[in-house]
Amino acid sequence: MSRLGLYIHFPFCRRRCPYCHFFHVPADPDRILTFIQDLCSEIDREEFSPHSIDTIYFGGGSPSLLTAGQIGKILDAVSRRFTVVANPEISIEFNPEEAKTDFLNDLKKAGINRISLGVQSFQEKDLLYLGRLHTPQLAEKAVHLAHACGFRSVSIDLIIGLPRQTVESLEANFTKAGRLAVTHVSVYLLEGVRGKRVRSSGNKESTHYLFAIDRLQTEGFTQYEISNFARPGQCCRHNLKYWRNEPYLAFGPSAARYTNGCDEVTTADIKLYHEALARGKRPPFRRRSIPVPTRRIICGLRLNSGLPWPAFSGFSEPAGWLLENGLLVARRGRLAVPTEKMLLLNEILTHLI
Repeated sequence: MSRLGLYIHFPFCRRRCPYCHFFHVPADPDRILTFIQDLCSEIDREEFSPHSIDTIYFGGGSPSLLTAGQIGKILDAVSRRFTVVANPEISIEFNPEEAKTDFLNDLKKAGINRISLGVQSFQEKDLLYLGRLHTPQLAEKAVHLAHACGFRSVSIDLIIGLPRQTVESLEANFTKAGRLAVTHVSVYLLEGVRGKRVRSSGNKESTHYLFAIDRLQTEGFTQYEISNFARPGQCCRHNLKYWRNEPYLAFGPSAARYTNGCDEVTTADIKLYHEALARGKRPPFRRRSIPVPTRRIICGLRLNSGLPWPAFSGFSEPAGWLLENGLLVARRGRLAVPTEKMLLLNEILTHLI
């Protein structure tokens, strides 16, 4: 029996961050209660053949708005429908301002064992620009509280490419990450902020990105994917399923799954989502089939380890050109994108497939 990952999309937020492009709706206690009932119903009605689950990821939105009891109810629904293996990785995305000792302890008792904190920056000016509700002090406190409550896997998100962001302010962020002893760091380039012009040259993005790689390595993190860095043994097991082109299930509005060689995305309309489940139907979704060899390359070249040579058997001519021009490198029987070319991944893929 194969082991699947399971993603749960919780779409509610207190306030939308202006840089966020994920589906969300305003938080409302009554709507959240209805959503949890719908979500459990969707899980109960899942028709995919029984499989064991070894990773569960609560994303959003702001899933830290859920209570520990509500998370327990969702996990109970998962356990009713699937076999959850011993020692699964169960992650939750977390807003730093919502970190409280009792809440974190209750989450741990409910089964959560990995916290992913949306820090974004430890600089006040950056947080104000991004419209975050926490301060640098609250972000640091959230990490300390997670450790104090016994969470051994604590990840933080950091954003680079912000206006007026300097190498010095980035270095302060990465130094803080090292001193706080987090186990995982995700580094994302700013894609856009509603209502604001982002003036950041490609050269600046490249400089900051390469600096991030070098500085995090100094702090003991190894880059294993284009945006992700981990201490030894602390890679996100759930997200590795995406990049290794492995099947995974997903529940909730806008949630994306990959099974039987097909990508499916559930409607990003919470009203349609509810109405379908009220009728005993699966929520509307759209399906797209990408040839498995192509999808394997799209996902796998995000990894620093790249892919074995046989994965390129149907793409030998463009792969050869990319290799000759330094856009791919050969490492121990595998082809990978060199670190300094990672930001050109989309262009590389366009040429390759």
